[in-house]
Amino acid sequence: MNVAMDQFAQAAHSPSDWLKSWKAGSGKKIIGCFPLYIPEELIHAAGILPVVLQGSDKPVARAGEYLHSNVCHPVQGSFDQALRGEMHYVDGVAFADICEQAKRASSLWRLYHTFPFRFNFLFPHVLNSPTATPYMIRELGRFKRSLEEFSGREITSSALAESIALYNRTRELLAELYRRRQRSPGSFSVVEVSQILAAVQTMPKEDFNPLLETYLAGKDTTAGADDRVPLLLACNQCEDLEPGMAGVLDGAGALVVNDDLYPGYRYFATPVPTVPQNGDPLEALSQAHFNLPACPTRHNPVNNWGQHMIDRARQSGAKGVVLLMQQFCEIHYFEYPLVKNRFSQEGMPLLMLETDHSGAAGRVRTRLEAFLEMVKEA
Repeated sequence: MNVAMDQFAQAAHSPSDWLKSWKAGSGKKIIGCFPLYIPEELIHAAGILPVVLQGSDKPVARAGEYLHSNVCHPVQGSFDQALRGEMHYVDGVAFADICEQAKRASSLWRLYHTFPFRFNFLFPHVLNSPTATPYMIRELGRFKRSLEEFSGREITSSALAESIALYNRTRELLAELYRRRQRSPGSFSVVEVSQILAAVQTMPKEDFNPLLETYLAGKDTTAGADDRVPLLLACNQCEDLEPGMAGVLDGAGALVVNDDLYPGYRYFATPVPTVPQNGDPLEALSQAHFNLPACPTRHNPVNNWGQHMIDRARQSGAKGVVLLMQQFCEIHYFEYPLVKNRFSQEGMPLLMLETDHSGAAGRVRTRLEAFLEMVKEA
């Protein structure tokens, strides 16, 4: 196995164990970021490691004592980890108000599992409002001041600009990975790419970037064309892949040429604009937020989630889209009828699979194989 890939796999397999070891060796603080849209660059500029809270593949054990059963896995999973005492390495949590369940999660953590640092990032939800940009800049400033108070370190404009440049380099490398996969999809398994994207949400970018450079330099991308069905893989923007789903996709003969996942394309889709000399890095971070791809958690009449997926599928040469929908996610299910209608109008095959993070079962593979046959025969 590629040495870099081996390190990615270790971080992806058990982020908690990897981070505990890293913290013991570095002595630095860690802030967990609730998916999605937390500006990690600000945390990094404060000398703290930001990591994405990916939840756990273990069955939920204790979260049910405080949460209704119809709460999604992203909310239940991380909260359950905290209640089980598996997140002592985390010094704080930044929450994103992407939905009502996420807001509820923040309140529960405050009551039942306190950290030295806790921040609720209140994003603008109507992106075409004339007040959205100045509001976003003020909210970024509030986050910055909170981090400075916690870390005891001023976040200077130059330090933030350096962090932005580092994270933009990560985005460049991931974009190159995706370009190579699109040119030679047979050279990249779903498992392989998903491990890299899990690792980037855990590892410091100073460590991740050179590893990905090494991986790309040594990666054989000469696999020839085959008869597998090229697909775009998408899911709820706040959720990682269903356990075992990557292996099911590979085993069923799907050829994933691109994706629309948060632990995927959406993590690197929007570089932060270069900060000009004497410019305000918070304005650059704000601009990047408003350039994000269409998302059901944000209202923007010029962006349509269904059309966004169709456009990405066609640009990638995909012949169909597999959409993983997290059970009990009201925002995405409200949007789904519109998505389904748009796919029907555009003639793009769509398979929606409801998931609950209990693992990709045999029924998932059966439906996937039937969908692949249908697309082949179309």
